[in-house]
Amino acid sequence: MDYVRLLDELVREHQRCQERRLEADRELARLLALIRSTVRLLPAEHQSRGEHILDRLENRPVGLTAMIRLALSNGAWLWRVAA
Repeated sequence: MDYVRLLDELVREHQRCQERRLEADRELARLLALIRSTVRLLPAEHQSRGEHILDRLENRPVGLTAMIRLALSNGAWLWRVAA
């Protein structure tokens, strides 16, 4: 077996994979920017859904703000009466 040739082929394949990854990263960044812009254009009643989608796409941890948005996403406060 010609290990020198094998090594050269493996290095070329590695370089092709890196180029594809860079291309995919650029496309993901472009799509995320378009999604962000679209979320800003959503009507007020859909803003929380858009923010939730962005949180998920950007792998943001669910925090207090996201939980409040989710709780208010139906447009009204939820009141609980203590017994």
